[in-house]
Amino acid sequence: MAEIPVGAIEVLPQKLLFAPGQQAGVGVLDGLALCANEDGLVRGYAVPHYSKSAFGKAFGPLDLDQTIRFCCALERHLKVWAQKDEPLCVASAPFDEAAHTNVVVLLGAYLIFNLGWTVQSLTQTLGEAAVGRPLPCAWTLGNTDHIMKVRHCWLGFEVARDQGWIGQECFSDEVHASLVCSRYNELASTYDAAWVVPGSIFLCSDPITTVLDPNPCTFTELWPRPREDIQEHSPVSPLSRGKVLEHCPVSPLSPASFQVQRVGRTQGETSFAEPALPGGSPSSTVEVVEILTDLPTDRPLAKESVTTALQRIARPPAISIPDSILSPDRSPGGQTELDSTATVCKDYYGQNRQTSKGSDGSKAQPFFGFLQELHIKMVIRANYDQENGILNGSYDRKRVQALGLKHVDLPYPDYNGAVPPAQMISKLLRVSRNLQTQRAADAMCIHCKGGFGRSGVYACCVAIDRFDVSGEAMLGWVRIVRPGAITTPEQERFLCSLTGRASLDDLTSSAAGCCVVH
Repeated sequence: MAEIPVGAIEVLPQKLLFAPGQQAGVGVLDGLALCANEDGLVRGYAVPHYSKSAFGKAFGPLDLDQTIRFCCALERHLKVWAQKDEPLCVASAPFDEAAHTNVVVLLGAYLIFNLGWTVQSLTQTLGEAAVGRPLPCAWTLGNTDHIMKVRHCWLGFEVARDQGWIGQECFSDEVHASLVCSRYNELASTYDAAWVVPGSIFLCSDPITTVLDPNPCTFTELWPRPREDIQEHSPVSPLSRGKVLEHCPVSPLSPASFQVQRVGRTQGETSFAEPALPGGSPSSTVEVVEILTDLPTDRPLAKESVTTALQRIARPPAISIPDSILSPDRSPGGQTELDSTATVCKDYYGQNRQTSKGSDGSKAQPFFGFLQELHIKMVIRANYDQENGILNGSYDRKRVQALGLKHVDLPYPDYNGAVPPAQMISKLLRVSRNLQTQRAADAMCIHCKGGFGRSGVYACCVAIDRFDVSGEAMLGWVRIVRPGAITTPEQERFLCSLTGRASLDDLTSSAAGCCVVH
């Protein structure tokens, strides 16, 4: 029997060792190499549609695709190695703390999903030091508190397994696993989206930010097209094959279609209050911008026209901010919408953006038609119509309603930690519970501008309420299914403070106000 490497931990007696900081070799597997896809490529930590420099110091956890592939590959290797008279060893590269942490997370995934372990048994085997290894918050650029730990990822795996959010066949059938990974990656690549809870909670960026992306992987139209046009020009996405939608209004974005008109608020109009900024009240510092459209309906949107739009259309300011409060060297979690790291803006022309190969956005189902095919019945928008990084404003909610989808605007400021006020969470839970009452199987789509911070917190709150799970588990799970989610330490602390549905009820019990569902 081969000698056990120095510092190795016996995970499964006579079967599996973990040796951090060891070189791969005979009987010693590089843990991250087990995440390779069908082409033998290991992507590592990435946020689709963003450059590596954008997400700062974050290095993990690795996404759901790589987690599933690791579990399948390790199971296969263990079966082959079982005939030998020595344990198989999984290692992480020497002097690479990020790799060490990610492999610890992945080992936990294997033991939880494949072998049915608990977080408690993992802690006893791998030790408190492994459980407490930190994972920097997404988009962290400077020094900040590390709230999230390996433990949160393991809790997320445990909840996902126990709630049935991911099937056991993903870890026992590699063909099925490959199909699930392909669909997961295509959702991220084409729609900048992910299921937090399959069939229940769908998380994405504001679709305007994706339809304007010149990336050929992303979808090119927002609105479902007439039956005859879909058949001729717009194949249904392989992500969701079903009947062709009935006639719906068409709205391809064209550079010539934008007319910007500044308007005042209509008397008696119901709206959530805009954020007050230093130096003035909301009424004196916020400009309401209405986008009037006269859109052509005879052709699908081409990526060339989007590129032209990006070059020609000036972004109207969402809010008037005195120059005195702006600073180019603001630290994360600043005091304005323009200087917060929570305000994640896509770099449409970046050379190192992370994308998935193989998707053809021109063949994808238009975004809101895709939501219909997913049986999503409600869209919740957590961003304002006008924000830094949204060219010419968000979409028109009235057109969403015309498709038979409910639409709720629940925006709140994306700075000062971007933790939602209790009254906003109260409104969120009210509309979520109403949707459940109407039909248990109905799903909801939640988005903010980037689909990471505000909407990520909202999605976790809905999951906590619907399934009575902990915020700590949701923090770990959402970071795995939607890399980049939860963008500030304040958001991390907030989720960790929620032990379950009762915590949300306590938080919202005194919150006043009601939410109008459109």
